[in-house]
Parts: sequence; C-alpha cells; structure tokens
Amino acid sequence: MRTLLIVLLISLAAMAAPAGFVVRVEGSRIVINRGLMDSVKVGDRFVVIRMGRNIAELVVQNVNQQESQASVAQLYSQEPVLAGDALTVGGEVAPQATNNRPGQPKALTPLQLTMQQTSEEYQEMLKSRTQSQEFQQKWSGKTDQNQEAFNTQNGLYMADSLAFSLWTGGPGWWWNSADTLIRTASQAYWSHNLREHMMRDYMARIQIEVVHWDNELLEAYCKMQAAQQGMTSVEELNALRQQMMREKQLDKNEVFQVRMQNVGELNVEMSPFHWHIFMAAPDEKRVVATHYDQVLDRKLAPKQEVTGLVTFPRVPNQDSLKLFLEDVYGDRGEFSYSK
Repeated sequence: MRTLLIVLLISLAAMAAPAGFVVRVEGSRIVINRGLMDSVKVGDRFVVIRMGRNIAELVVQNVNQQESQASVAQLYSQEPVLAGDALTVGGEVAPQATNNRPGQPKALTPLQLTMQQTSEEYQEMLKSRTQSQEFQQKWSGKTDQNQEAFNTQNGLYMADSLAFSLWTGGPGWWWNSADTLIRTASQAYWSHNLREHMMRDYMARIQIEVVHWDNELLEAYCKMQAAQQGMTSVEELNALRQQMMREKQLDKNEVFQVRMQNVGELNVEMSPFHWHIFMAAPDEKRVVATHYDQVLDRKLAPKQEVTGLVTFPRVPNQDSLKLFLEDVYGDRGEFSYSK
C-alpha cells in the first residue's frame, strides 16, 4: 500500500512538472531547454505558461542535442515570452484558454494596441533594418564630337551675323548699325548657352535604399496595421500576420525591399536588375535571387523612383547577411544585416 502511494505521488509530480523552460529570447527566436535527447523534433509545439496564464504557443524550428529554437505560432495575451517561462506540451493549455464548451464559438482574446505606440515602434524597427547608398558617375560633354558640332553651329552664327551686316549697309546706316549690334549680342548670348549645354559635365546619380524584412519587422508592421484598422482581437492579428507572412514568403526566404531613386540629371537604366544584386554565402559563394519585382527593371527619369521586393533562398548557419549591389556605374555597394 505504501509502495503504491509513493508511485502515485511520483506520477502526480511528473504530471505537474513543466515540460521545459524558456532559456533565452533572441529577437523572434526563442530557445528552450529541450532537444534531441528529449525526443523533440521540428514541428513540435509547446505552450508558454506563466503563473497559470497561457502566454503563447511555440513551434519548434531547429533542434540541437540539449536545446531547440522555436518561434511564436500563436499569441494568447499581450505579454511577451520571457526567459524562465515554463512550457507544457502543445495541447496542454491552462483552463482559461479552453473554457469554451464544444459547439460554441471560440472566445476572442482582447487586443489593446494604440496607433501612436505601434507606429513609433514600427518606424524605429524599420530604421534599424534600412541601409542606403548612392552610386554616381560623371559624363563629360567635352568630346571631340561635341566640340566639332559646337564649332559648326558657332560658325553658322558668325556667317549669319556677317551677312546681315552687309545686307543692311547704305542709307540709314545708324539705325542698321544699332540693329546689327543687338543681333550680334543676342547671337553671342545663344552661343554661350550652347557651349554651356554641349560642353558641360553631367552627373548620373542613383540612391538605392534596402530594407531587410524579418519576423520582428513583420510583427511590428502587423501591429501597426491592426491598430490602424481598429482590430479588437488577437485572432484578427494572427490572421493578418499569417497573410503577410504568405505574401512576403518570410517562412523560407530572405526578403529585401529595394527603393531606387534617380537624384541625378540623366536617365538611369538598371535592367535587368537581378544581374546587379546578389547575397553572400559561406566560402565566398554567391546566392542569386529566386524572384524580384520586375518593376525594378524600369528606366528612371530624373526625380523618379521605384520600389520592389527581391527574394533569396535562406542560407543556414549564418548569423549575419551581406547583400551586394554590383556594377552600378562600375561601382559595388555592400549592405550588412544581423539576424
């Protein structure tokens, strides 16, 4: 009898014990103290519990021997996941999250987001993931062809002025001389402007801004959108997040938003744009884009701009990303982002 009681107490203690703990939170990655040694596999789900309250549901993304990396699959409250939070196996949620009787609609969890706060958080997050660089090249008008064309046009001006002077000689010379003087001054003015136009130097300049979209930036963007749209439940936020995740394909790819602005005096032609952009991989290898918005192939006139997305396959075991823009006016730009 005593042995049976001890076994029962041990079983109850095991059932009450948590399935694990959150070791640390690294941005959107949540590290838990369970791994291959505990039979954890990719896709397993855990519920984060704090003082009897359900905080979030996690899904395992990567498994090591003693630890695993997970991400938030669903939020149950506005409280963030913290190091030290307890875990239960997916499906074992506290009573307040499953208090609906079968057949009844699921109760919506209240969502409290302010437009000002979410906008400020998004702008701050966006700024930290945005880099820009200017590329430029000087185009000189001082060429032999332009010099020859200028000399020809200037010669025509002089011949026209001389012919006018000869034609207007004779009676009334004082009036004709004044008209000739005015005509000569006008032709000198236009000759000067022609030289400035044909022989000057022109600058081609393009400003390229690159934003790295990751889960944290997407989360901040979704919260801002939820506040602006007046969403009142976590479920609506989750649906918006899943929609945006599908649209930007962040689950499998590295996504960059590229904005090009022509800030120079000449037209800019970047087509085909995917020839100019690539991502670095280990051993100095290149990762080519799997998709890019073809609006980036557009020819830009001065003061015009265009924005599009460029997608690369995700490279494993990298703590940082390097993106290169190559052969932009013969130059090369580098953008580095931490993951």
